Amino acid sequence: MSRTLFAAAALALFASTATAGKYSNFALMADSRGSSNVEAGYMAVSNINANYDSSSQYSFSSSQMASAWGEAFSRSRVLLSVEQSAMVASGSSASFTTKVTSSGVVLYNETDNEIQLPSYGPSFGKTKSYGFSGVSVDARVEIGAALSGTVTGWSDDEITIEFTPDMTLYGEASAGVNAGCAGVNVTGSVDALYLAVPITIDVDLDDQEITTAADLDLEMLEGKIKLNIDYCVGNSSKTLVDKSPYTYSRVLLPSTTVSF
Repeated sequence: MSRTLFAAAALALFASTATAGKYSNFALMADSRGSSNVEAGYMAVSNINANYDSSSQYSFSSSQMASAWGEAFSRSRVLLSVEQSAMVASGSSASFTTKVTSSGVVLYNETDNEIQLPSYGPSFGKTKSYGFSGVSVDARVEIGAALSGTVTGWSDDEITIEFTPDMTLYGEASAGVNAGCAGVNVTGSVDALYLAVPITIDVDLDDQEITTAADLDLEMLEGKIKLNIDYCVGNSSKTLVDKSPYTYSRVLLPSTTVSF
């Protein structure tokens, strides 16, 4: 997944237009970090469209998405993806939908106006064998995830959307050997990823103004996992991952108010 969907690290795309009666804004950010054994990445997207004509007829749609993926020994999964879509138009009921998926499976799909995101703990792993003086060591890395946060959407004279998912990925390892005179232990773990993308959108239909803000906070792949092997004629060690802290905050949507 990381080699195709996120081929360009630290990808950022932005496009915004505002003309009389129309407004559109598209923003996308993606990044990844890792080694040949463990990797993590994310993508965040916001897409907003609004139309308002001289007869006071309006339509508004938006979609927000945040996803986090992990990779263990070249096997990758999108462990968490949260999507929210909103559609509001003159003369019709507002529609707000929130969906949570993991590895392509829909875990949650609701249309409530205010949603406390449910706690999920999806995980996956892969095993890789290493040889040390005739002793085979089977190392397994597990990547797990956790989700929290809220999604709200309200429509009256104003349309207000608050999209605040928090995603956490972690990596742990275990190992075993195939020889009676050998032993192995694993030390350490990694904080694979922490992602917070609080998106706020407010549409004032009377004044034809849209206010947006989204600041992305990221912590990615910090920690160390090491195999310590005592085999029949000696001992050795192998480091599976060793990364120093990598954090940043970036603007996905500028804090701004525009007229349309």
